[in-house]
Amino acid sequence: MEADPIRVVCFMTDGYVGNDADIIAEIKKHTDARVFSFGIGTSVNRFLLTKMAEEGHGDVEFVTAPGEAQAAADRFYERVHSPVLTNISIDWNGLPVTDVYPKDVRDLFSAKPIIITGRYTGSPSGKITIKGYQGTGDFSRTVPVDFSSAGESNAALEKIWARHKVEDLMSQDWNGIQSGNSKYKAEIIKVGLEHSLATQYTSFVAVEERTVVSDGKPVKVEVPVELPQGVSPLAVPNGGQQLDRLQTFAQLAPSPSSLRASTSTFVGSASETVEVSADAPLIDKSSAQVTNTFSEQELHPGAPVGDGPGMIGGVKKHFEEKQKADWGTNLKLVQPKFSTDLLALYQCASIGSTPDGKTCDPPSSKVVKVKVELTAVGAAVAQKLALAGFKTESGKGSLLLTGSIMTYKLKQLAQIAEVKSVSLIQ
Repeated sequence: MEADPIRVVCFMTDGYVGNDADIIAEIKKHTDARVFSFGIGTSVNRFLLTKMAEEGHGDVEFVTAPGEAQAAADRFYERVHSPVLTNISIDWNGLPVTDVYPKDVRDLFSAKPIIITGRYTGSPSGKITIKGYQGTGDFSRTVPVDFSSAGESNAALEKIWARHKVEDLMSQDWNGIQSGNSKYKAEIIKVGLEHSLATQYTSFVAVEERTVVSDGKPVKVEVPVELPQGVSPLAVPNGGQQLDRLQTFAQLAPSPSSLRASTSTFVGSASETVEVSADAPLIDKSSAQVTNTFSEQELHPGAPVGDGPGMIGGVKKHFEEKQKADWGTNLKLVQPKFSTDLLALYQCASIGSTPDGKTCDPPSSKVVKVKVELTAVGAAVAQKLALAGFKTESGKGSLLLTGSIMTYKLKQLAQIAEVKSVSLIQ
């Protein structure tokens, strides 16, 4: 029986993205896909990209400087290419553990752990079983645990658990979070107040104990918000329309010594005036920024230009070069053993092109039926075939087998020394 292919989605952005909860809610509907988010620049929406990866059972990468792009792209490529463990579950074997978060454990990728939090009662000890799928078959590992030594040194875990609980409540009603009327609002507020957390509905408030007045009348002062480093005003909604007004403000702004910000509050008869000084805002007033359209390079002027404008073009080119380099190595290994039609299918699935250089659509299914010719038989060879993901359907114990295998596992099949040839069964 052929396995359903898993759709892998890569979302890359170098600017501002809104409507966070609606986007995350839509991703959560597609449990058969893996979403990998990639943020480039100093102003990406980290909350959105992180939650997209979590709800999409993928991973996230951030690149804030040009020099970080290649290493991040390499990590990203390896995670997409070969997850360590999928479909993960934990059997607590009767231990008194409750409120475990996240409830749906995402896939495990290299160089990045998955953190599971929960609550327990008493001082239990025992064993837990971690289960999942490793690509070559089902995975299971039993781990001894002992909660009897927990003490005050682990007090910070309470905050971590509470944060995960809030995130779980938010994930159950993203549309409600977007509108501000989540059905879990009361529970989120309760957890936030009990554990002193900033949430969608709770925040920290700074209280000024001094009374600040100016002639008994409140004074309103507009304070400009500086853009992130390397970002043009054109990246902000209506930024182009507001550019002239910002330039005028910069020209008319008072000197630091004369800038005064005050507000008023009356408590009895006490009063005090507080003077606040600040440098005038640094605003780019060059006419080169003023245009009706903008490119990646204008949003991030310092980004290197690859095969296309801005840093995204450079990362895309890096991916393509990495893919071609890997294919060159794989071709030397598989070409002597694969039939012509299987080699064409494997190349299409690997780099999206045929042996004659034409673009092709990757196969709709990741599982193919093949005929394998061996030079030797035995239990050791059978184990190698199983570890490579080959499922024997007929010919067990003979030098000629038929079976099925996922396309990305074909390379491992070719690496087995006892495999003489592999041909595609139409």
